[in-house]
Amino acid sequence: MSTELAAHYVVLHDEASDEYERHCWLERVIDVREQKRAVAPTDRDALVRCIEAWTDALHGLRRIGS
Repeated sequence: MSTELAAHYVVLHDEASDEYERHCWLERVIDVREQKRAVAPTDRDALVRCIEAWTDALHGLRRIGS
């Protein structure tokens, strides 16, 4: 899920209309990747929380048509 969300942020970054917007989307990509790296693969509870958050973020982007 994190890969799909980061990919969506990359598309938004690439379609951004100005440097500020590009920077904001790039920060989102970096945040998702850092979150993914920070969670131990054996920490099921943390993985579930992250996957839920990433799923919610992705659904939110889809709802607004991004």
